[in-house]
Amino acid sequence: HVTARYGGARSSLSTYGTINAVNVPAGDLLIENSLITNSFYYGLCISNSLVEVINTHFAGNGENPRDGASAIYVDGSTSQLTLASSIFDGNARDLILGTGSATLTNNVFIGGWTSAYGEFNRAVEVRDSASATLQHNTIANLVGSGVYVASGGTADLTNTIFAQNSNGIQIESGGTARVDHTLWDRN
Repeated sequence: HVTARYGGARSSLSTYGTINAVNVPAGDLLIENSLITNSFYYGLCISNSLVEVINTHFAGNGENPRDGASAIYVDGSTSQLTLASSIFDGNARDLILGTGSATLTNNVFIGGWTSAYGEFNRAVEVRDSASATLQHNTIANLVGSGVYVASGGTADLTNTIFAQNSNGIQIESGGTARVDHTLWDRN
């Protein structure tokens, strides 16, 4: 049980999260029953690591979405995120998959905001060469897209609820999304 807040500021060398996982092997990092809030760039930054997050609340992260700030940022071709039973509330963006993969199960992504730069929030952003598998997630009340898939990205969604988002799913040319048993309400 950890509360992490007010971190993730940009240093002169690089951008970091409030919690950084760099080159962590499987089974060595489990974040459970925690609160990660008010991070300037990333609440959790994962680079070439295997990380499991369970029953954790991410709120108010990514004060500077102009540079792609988010509650969780995943990068590195060997990165794997397993995310379950967590809540995302009022972040600039909730999850950005730069590269690597993520499995998301039974999570809730709600709310968000439009930045002073005019950028919109997204629950899940899957960039080129990244892949995401979403099962039994709820994505609601976002100013932007619930799921955004860039060219070269892949998203598989099963039993997902999209409610009252500007866009349920936005897919760029060359991106792939497979959707099965999904409920749509006023997107």
